[in-house]
Amino acid sequence: MTMLLMLLIFGLPGFAFWLLVPGLDPIGRLVVASAASPTLVSVVAGVMLVTGVWSPGWGLVAVFLISGLTLPAALARRARSRPPVLPAVVPRQARPPVPAVPAAGPEENDEWIFHP
Repeated sequence: MTMLLMLLIFGLPGFAFWLLVPGLDPIGRLVVASAASPTLVSVVAGVMLVTGVWSPGWGLVAVFLISGLTLPAALARRARSRPPVLPAVVPRQARPPVPAVPAAGPEENDEWIFHP
């Protein structure tokens, strides 16, 4: 029972943070999720202790509530950042080759000088 509870307490926030950072590669997402999950649990526990309302049941509810509010934000961001569907690329038609112009030699350039 304890292992299942630990999996829920740390797994749900980890999954929520995994979805929140889609731009990272899988190892980067794993690092962010595995660091943010215990941080969230610790912050919730610390805030509840400071305010004097600590209860294991309410701590679990608070972590689930924060993770539950993070999931819709992540899913909305994911739906908004989908790449647009691009139209099919139409291949260009090959242009006919341009005929080569013969290079002008020195005699062709000087003909106008010698004609009256």
